Amino acid sequence: MLRDYLISPSVIPRIQLQFTGAYHDLDYQRPGAELKILFGPVHRSWAQCDRLFDETIYPVACTAIAAAIDSAEDFLQHRLIQISTHRINWNQILQSVGIDTMPGRQFCFVDNTQIAMAMAAAGYGIALARSPTTDDFAATLGLEPIAVCPGVQSTEAYYLVYQNLESLSGAAGAFREWLLERVKNQN
Repeated sequence: MLRDYLISPSVIPRIQLQFTGAYHDLDYQRPGAELKILFGPVHRSWAQCDRLFDETIYPVACTAIAAAIDSAEDFLQHRLIQISTHRINWNQILQSVGIDTMPGRQFCFVDNTQIAMAMAAAGYGIALARSPTTDDFAATLGLEPIAVCPGVQSTEAYYLVYQNLESLSGAAGAFREWLLERVKNQN
């Protein structure tokens, strides 16, 4: 649903945005964009930021696997696709449904959400979706949420970051106001 927050370049011309899912301060410090939309924890190096929206992590699978999960213990019967760079992972998901240790767990490690979800759509296992940003992608792939686990709230969020409010150009300031209004109306 990230597309619900985006605006056509013809509406607010001459601003440059940077989107990143990385956790590095270097992404914030990279020159060129007045506004940056970053995901992660609040970094002390960020001059100013507005919290846009949070994220909920929840398991998804193809229809056949989703239908086979009637209880938390049923996760034990399936491969769990883990995104190696994510801080919220299967450990938190399983603990949220009362599973602290799982002998014989089958994990498959990948490096991004799109690969994990494509593998889940192919029936290879159960992936973790990241609402609201992957909701449309999950639906397009035919993935279904696993009802026994409604999800875990992430400790990280999406932020609009900038050096300082006073230094924003008129176009960047207008975009910021528009985006904050859109986010407020979505919640």
